[in-house]
Amino acid sequence: MVLSNPDSDKTVVILKDGKKGRVVSVTDSESVIRERIMREDQYAENKEKFSEKIMRGKVIPMTVQSFLNSEGGHLYIGVKDTGTLVERLVGLEFDFEQIEDHQNMTNDKLCDKLEQKIMDSLDDNLESDVPLGPLVAIRFIRVNGVQVAEINIKRSSKPWFFLNKTKGNKPKTFDLFFNNEKVDQRTLDDFYIRLGGGKKRLSTHAEFYKYSRGRFS
Repeated sequence: MVLSNPDSDKTVVILKDGKKGRVVSVTDSESVIRERIMREDQYAENKEKFSEKIMRGKVIPMTVQSFLNSEGGHLYIGVKDTGTLVERLVGLEFDFEQIEDHQNMTNDKLCDKLEQKIMDSLDDNLESDVPLGPLVAIRFIRVNGVQVAEINIKRSSKPWFFLNKTKGNKPKTFDLFFNNEKVDQRTLDDFYIRLGGGKKRLSTHAEFYKYSRGRFS
């Protein structure tokens, strides 16, 4: 953020367009990130690892989706959700070790590979009318000297859905019966939002309609 008041004693910065301003606050300082990690609320959540099957195929995409469908936020990977700050910061070693030929890669290359795996997981499991790329930014940072992944998720203008899939990576469907007779077949997807420090699934059409009218109008 910048101030236009030239008499302020804040630090002066020059923007890309040549305009000058003065710093009001630093929104992504390490102290701010530490506070987010310890707070875990409507706008921040921690996950210890990404590469376990349940995490990459379900938990991480659902969590990102909940931020997209709400007001945005930050998801940290390599961080536990309990304990002191030191106890929470476990780092990315487990996820790096799951990358093929990781022993021969630089840290930058490992980060690139992990970032691509995360984005592939989101692309495979989430669906919307708007592109994902402009809404999700991944960066690798150090907190107290421990490297973690930070996913910055913006508020989406359109709803996002989690696609439940079969082992063959096809959309999961289920049959609808009435009086023991099959009357229809539906694709099974889920819609999650943020609620407090976690996510909530809206399980009925009425819930989704009510929420979407206020959120996506």
